[in-house]
Amino acid sequence: MVTPPLPVMADHIVAVEQILQAAGCRVHIGDVQEREPPLPYVMLQASPGRPVDVDVAQRQVELDETLQVTVVSSTPLNCLRDLADVRETLNGAELQVPGRRCFPLRLTGSVPVTVDREVTRADTRMPPAYAVDSWRLASTPLQEDT
Repeated sequence: MVTPPLPVMADHIVAVEQILQAAGCRVHIGDVQEREPPLPYVMLQASPGRPVDVDVAQRQVELDETLQVTVVSSTPLNCLRDLADVRETLNGAELQVPGRRCFPLRLTGSVPVTVDREVTRADTRMPPAYAVDSWRLASTPLQEDT
């Protein structure tokens, strides 16, 4: 029996990035390289992926992971508005990942909007505000070799 490949988390994150960019969002993955990126923006963070085995052969072909989506904006109120737009875009979205069937994204958690007092932006002379949502990201192979 051929061992199927583990799911590739990077492919899933790129699919989320594409959905957000198509909606007009600026997206960063894992880190922001610019000193003062234009606001608002979205940052995606996830582990490398946690494959799950679902059969007696213990083939780890399923993916069930938490995706952290951080929205950064100029003020707490703007952050709430921008987060609402991101949620509308992602809620129920089905990622297009080659060789995978992705389940609709589902919001599973959130933290309150916070102001980053350690940063003062030169353009606004104010600290940015951010909020973090957690989304369930799950997929399965389109077809398995038996």
